[in-house]
Amino acid sequence: MASFPLSIIGPFGVEEAVMAGGAFYTLVFFLVIPFIWSWQESQITAELSCAFPSAAGGVLWCEVAFGPYAGWLNGILSWVSGATDNAIYPVLFLDYLVRVLPTSVEDEEKLHPIYRFCLLASIAILMGYMNWRGLELVGNASIVVCIVAMSPFLVLTLLSIPTIDTSRWFAKPTLSAEEYAEINDYQLTGGFFPNASLGGVLLRPFINSLFWNMNSFDSAGAFSEEVGAHPERIIPKALNITWFMLLFGYSIPLFAAIGAANGTQADWSDGYIGGFICLGS
Repeated sequence: MASFPLSIIGPFGVEEAVMAGGAFYTLVFFLVIPFIWSWQESQITAELSCAFPSAAGGVLWCEVAFGPYAGWLNGILSWVSGATDNAIYPVLFLDYLVRVLPTSVEDEEKLHPIYRFCLLASIAILMGYMNWRGLELVGNASIVVCIVAMSPFLVLTLLSIPTIDTSRWFAKPTLSAEEYAEINDYQLTGGFFPNASLGGVLLRPFINSLFWNMNSFDSAGAFSEEVGAHPERIIPKALNITWFMLLFGYSIPLFAAIGAANGTQADWSDGYIGGFICLGS
């Protein structure tokens, strides 16, 4: 099923990284990870998509390399991952919407559960309907969404230049694990690497946020069959452009927002950048 990958529509959802790792480490790793992870993933995807132009994408790659069971397992896990990951986006959108409504941050939880359910269900139904209509509609809508979503960040960057305080770029993490847990209902015990931190960076949420935002180039392999003529030229070019959009679409707005916003590390919850853009806070 087609979808709208977050990596092409701007730095929505990066606030988690700033809250978990502080401004300095967030900026550093959003500059580094595209080179040591995203670039490699995009080039592997380009090569395999040209070699196996199929809608099966990564499922076919795994099957050819490791056999039918590995391909089946990849398909099942990809479906589960996609279903759970796509459920995040309506909630994230609502978090940004609530931030720009004429209410304070403290009133965010006062949105009636019925209204919240109706809004989330409406977004999910609309996205599902667009996917059901087919790839052409999803492709055209993706272009519109990309332009609309990136426009505020372009405006933010330009308007924030006179107010940027570069010293904020070098702010090290000051939020304790206990404070982070209280804000995010985060479990400090249990699971992998419980309460692991390095230099004040809470590794579990920080790495998870980086990976979530810098990943998913492989999903483009599912569209390789639709490219038509000359996929060996079109697919690598498209993925290279996407990689540049990811690198600059994240780093530049982050430098602008962190440099111009006067909030604390604890303020960087989902929707903070949206509120900063619209309210100038």
